[in-house]
Amino acid sequence: MAHLLSGACLGNREQARWFLRVARAQTGTAISKVAQAAPDSKDTLKTLRIAHVAALKGSRYRVLDEDGYDALAPAVGGVLPALVDDLSEKSRRDLGAGVTRNLQIVAEAATGAVQRLVLTRKGIDAMCKAYKKGRRKRRDASDD
Repeated sequence: MAHLLSGACLGNREQARWFLRVARAQTGTAISKVAQAAPDSKDTLKTLRIAHVAALKGSRYRVLDEDGYDALAPAVGGVLPALVDDLSEKSRRDLGAGVTRNLQIVAEAATGAVQRLVLTRKGIDAMCKAYKKGRRKRRDASDD
């Protein structure tokens, strides 16, 4: 997945850039929500900030290496440390739901980028097969 989302596959560069822009925006939003409502949740903020920086570097340089993808993986998978502030149960639930929505958007963007490459690859393979088959038919017809 890291290879596909890095933009290393030529046919997927634009989708990889789009994924990184989505990841940057959504992790940034999640950071501001947590920083405002639960500033003592240092581990959660740290994980989100690492993911945000990885998305920012990837979108700026159009390359996401394995380490960058590993930094983004918690956001893509929605796996974050627990919030640890003195929040009411309702506030904690609301904040958690908001951050979860942001990370679901990141995960959906990753899935969409990978699916588009798979569909593109299938389309390219089908076109190549049709082209080769057409060449064989023309060659066989000219032999007659």
